[in-house]
Amino acid sequence: MSIPNRQRSLARRLWRAKALRFALVGGVGIPINMGFLWLFYAALGLPMKPAWVLAFLSSALLHFSGHQRFTYHEQSHVRGWEWPMRAARAQLSSLSGLLVNVLAFTLLMSLGLHYLPADALGIVAAFGLNFLVSRRFVYTPARLRLQAIPGPERVARTESAQGSERSA
Repeated sequence: MSIPNRQRSLARRLWRAKALRFALVGGVGIPINMGFLWLFYAALGLPMKPAWVLAFLSSALLHFSGHQRFTYHEQSHVRGWEWPMRAARAQLSSLSGLLVNVLAFTLLMSLGLHYLPADALGIVAAFGLNFLVSRRFVYTPARLRLQAIPGPERVARTESAQGSERSA
């Protein structure tokens, strides 16, 4: 029994879809985040808020690595210091999702939901915002970032191009 071309084409498009890949990495990260939360809160006995923040930061670093290697694997231009700079931007961008996550987590906990399901639902609530901010701020192709942020080499090229236009 073979799969029709139409269904194979749809499967390929879905597989290439960044949002789906982003969701897969995030989905794998939910139990990891919850494991860190359990470790810091239940096993190590930290208060809930510091345990939650440590779990969030730990899983955000793992998410970055997963997105770098799987979701945005075609962006192989990241070399040298750009990798830690991108990791720092990823941590900063995750703060937008953190706000949504904290609000959902706090609301659900105040309604009496256990901390682990409240954590998972908070992560899901923050997904859309995390995807949009990450796509725009963290995982931009090099050529787009050069156009958006003029660096010294771009300014020099622009000034020399303007000088040659004036002399022509």
